[in-house]
Order: sequence, then structure tokens, then C-alpha cells
Amino acid sequence: MAPQKKFLTSLCQICENVVSATDYNEALFSLVKNATKCLKTKASSIRLLDRTGNTLEIVASFGLSQWYLKKGPVEVDKSPLDKLVLSGKIVQIKDVTKNKRFQYPREAKKEGIKSVLCLPLKVRKRWLGILRIYTGKERVFGKEEISFISTLASQGAVVINNAQRYQRLKRLYEIGKTITSHLEIEKVLYIICQNAAADISAKGSSILLINKETGELEYAATYGLSEQFIRKGPIKGDRSITECLKGKEVIIEDACRDERIQYPEAVRQEGIKSIICIPLK
Repeated sequence: MAPQKKFLTSLCQICENVVSATDYNEALFSLVKNATKCLKTKASSIRLLDRTGNTLEIVASFGLSQWYLKKGPVEVDKSPLDKLVLSGKIVQIKDVTKNKRFQYPREAKKEGIKSVLCLPLKVRKRWLGILRIYTGKERVFGKEEISFISTLASQGAVVINNAQRYQRLKRLYEIGKTITSHLEIEKVLYIICQNAAADISAKGSSILLINKETGELEYAATYGLSEQFIRKGPIKGDRSITECLKGKEVIIEDACRDERIQYPEAVRQEGIKSIICIPLK
């Protein structure tokens, strides 16, 4: 019972430290630092999925060199290990320098990393990223250790999710302040387009308004779109994504092949793949 009591005591203390941290980055650093020290390992890190869901970006680390952290992008499609973890599996590798699932074995060897334990960070049905625990010597983590760190990862995921929601609300508040501080309608609409695209890492965005006389949709503001695309031709309200004009949100995955798109060739030339349409009413 002694090891269990030790883990439980440490877990309570760490969870308290993480939850009580007033700063987002402070909470993340507390998580990796305490996880490393409690399990007596070499290092820990947290990587979160970017807005595209394709890349894991480093947001916190303890015990790793700057050289190792900058070794290169961790792309989910190129990392079988991370792809497996993001499917909900807890994975440990005894020797990362010899395992093909690890994306950077040479860099890990140079850093002095031998074994790694990877745990998914998830809140409800949303995958946030991965918590990694590194060792300098070959090691197999026991059930109690994995149970302990899994609980810690779950608590950490909740903190991360809440912090991200707070940051998003804060951004929206700042955008709102910026918009209300301008009186020129053109500038206001441009700011909305700019922030809408930036917030989801999109190529571009536009606001189209209905011309009541012609029934056509006219550009009121754009961001990230070429003049050639904007001037491709009149946009007929009864031919271009009519569901949106009826008040429905529409997601088009392949804009080049979707019959609801009036100018598929122009969309292809512009390099647009998917489109989200939100009604303004």
C-alpha cells in the first residue's frame, strides 16, 4: 500500500497545483514538471493539435533541450505513434531509437531519450493532444504508474480545455471592442472577415449581401481572396448555396465538385477546397 499511498498523495498535490494555477502556461508547466518529478523520469512534454488537426505543437516541456524541441514538426500522418495515441490508446515504447513508430529516433538518441510513455489528452469527444513522459534509461511503466499519470492527464485535459475556451472568449471580446470602435462599415466588415479566417486558420473569407433589386449576392468585404476570384462573375442567389439563404449553416467539403457551387472552376483556380457558409440574418 505504500507505493499507492505515495502516488495518491502526489496526485492530489499535483492536481491542486495544476488547477490552482492562475495562468494557462503556468498550469501546463506545472503539469509536465510534476509528472516528471513524481515518476522520476528524464522529461515530459505536452503537444496540442493545431487548428487544422494535422500537427502537434509543443506548448509545454520540462527537462528537454531547446535543440530537441525545435527538431521539426510533429505531423500526425507521419507519426504512427501519435496517430495511435490520438485514437485513444496509451502507448509505451521501451527503446525509441529502434522503434519505427517514433518519428525522430536519431534526435531522441542524441537527446539521451530511451523510453517514452504517451497518453491522449481528451475532453468528452474532443482530442486535444498528447502528454509524453521520457526516460533516460530503458523502462517499462507499471500499472499503478500508468493509472496515476492517466488521472493526471485527464485533469490536465480539463484545465487545458477550459483555458482554451477562456482564450477564445477573450479573443472574441477583443474583436468586439475593435469592431465597435470603428464607425466605417467597410472597415468593420473587413475586420470581421479577417478575424473569422484567422480564428480557424482558413485561406480567406467574405461577407456577401443580397442586392434587393437584382437578387444577386454582392461582396461587402473579403479577406485573403484574389481580385480575379472576386470578379469571376455575378453570384445568383437562387444558384449559389441556396440553403444558406434559407437560414441554414452549410459545410461543403469539396467545393470543386459540389453542384451547389456556381463557379467550380474559379474555386479550383483560387485553391479553395472546402467552404463554410453562415447565414447573416
